Parts: sequence; structure tokens; C-alpha cells
Amino acid sequence: MKIQFIFCWGLFLGGILGKLQAQEILSDTTIFLKKSDYQGVIFNQYSAQIKLSPQDIIHAEEALTWFMEKQRRKRSLPNQGGECPYIHRKLRKYKRQYLGELDEKGRKVVRILAFLESETYFFPTWKQKIVQSQGGCSHFWEIKVRLKTQKCYDYRINPRN
Repeated sequence: MKIQFIFCWGLFLGGILGKLQAQEILSDTTIFLKKSDYQGVIFNQYSAQIKLSPQDIIHAEEALTWFMEKQRRKRSLPNQGGECPYIHRKLRKYKRQYLGELDEKGRKVVRILAFLESETYFFPTWKQKIVQSQGGCSHFWEIKVRLKTQKCYDYRINPRN
């Protein structure tokens, strides 16, 4: 009886957790990912050297979450405040675009381009094309994550308008 309960509970949790994440192949080189705390598109067409997988993105997002918490504790919040959102408070509200790269030593890197979901109106093709913006403060930012070490670097927030 106890084993059946544990097995059923495991199936129930597995079903719930499975629904939290969705994956949609948009093209041969583009994958849309949706999870409870982020959603974004992997653009594999921009790198002939490496291809990113959904598992790579999960690792990059874990590193990103830790990095943003560290930034908050250090109070290292450039171009945030006032009309510019605090990124760590709204991290779930940013759409992401993921690009694979190799760093100078040949290590696999995920470049994350992010923009606040309220800006989606201005970028209706964000699942097909890279979003580029000048200005807009923390509505737009990017970061690189070295996958093997989960090190975040080259964190850039757009300047204020």
C-alpha cells in the first residue's frame, strides 16, 4: 500500500512538472522553450560550431538565477530603478533568446539576450529574429554563461534613453 502511494504520488508530481515545461520546434534550427519561470528561443542557425540543447538552457538559466541574486546582494544594479525595472524582481517577465558560442579557449557558451515581455508588442517576430534595441535601460539586457563552469560574464544592460 505504501509503495503504491509513493508510486502514484511520483506519477502525479511528474505529470505536473512535465506540464510546466514545453518545447516546440519552430524550424530546423530554432526551438521555443517554455518553463514556469522563463521562456525563450534557441537560435542554432547563428553558430556552425555548436548547437544548444534544451538541457544547456536549463543549466544556463540556473547560473543566471544565481548570478542575479548575487547582483542584488551586491547592489550592483546599473540602469535599474525609476522607470527602469529591477531585473532580479522581474526575471520571470523577460523573454529570452539563446545563442551558442565558443569562447576564446573553445569552451561552450550560451549568450542570453533578454527583453521585458511588455516590449513584445514592438517585436512580434521575436521567435524568428534576434531582437536589437539601443537604449531602453533594463528593459533590454544580455549576458554570457560558460556552461561547464556556469560562470556568468559580459553582463550588459542597455543605457537609459
